Amino acid sequence: MDSVDLLPSMIKIFSALAIVIGIMMVSLYVAKKLMRRGEGRVDGGDVIKVLSTRHVGPKSSVMLIEVLGRVLVVGLSQQSLSLLTSIDDQQSLERLRPNYGLGGKPSPFSEQLAMYRDRLMSMCRIGEKNGSENA
Repeated sequence: MDSVDLLPSMIKIFSALAIVIGIMMVSLYVAKKLMRRGEGRVDGGDVIKVLSTRHVGPKSSVMLIEVLGRVLVVGLSQQSLSLLTSIDDQQSLERLRPNYGLGGKPSPFSEQLAMYRDRLMSMCRIGEKNGSENA
């Protein structure tokens, strides 16, 4: 096969791949928009917000959920959903607040990005210090 015959077929393959990936991205975007439309909202805020999930077995987990300002701990198994406890202690809620943004608007993406950038930079500095000590 000549390289002249190979070039048009490669262009066809890559253009078909780009079209398929584009269709997948558009359908994912539309699906996300449609799913968000079904979320329950009261006065512009989330009614139910899942704060954290920890799997404790193959088909069981413990979830930390905020429902209309109340923080609940729920056990979820294959057969049932049960309320384990409700967190009402102000000291416990204050410990959860920075990690999960309880009781307020979620922080903007730019703030979260800056927080992760700062963490990454501090980890790089620690790695540089350890590397210079070993040298």
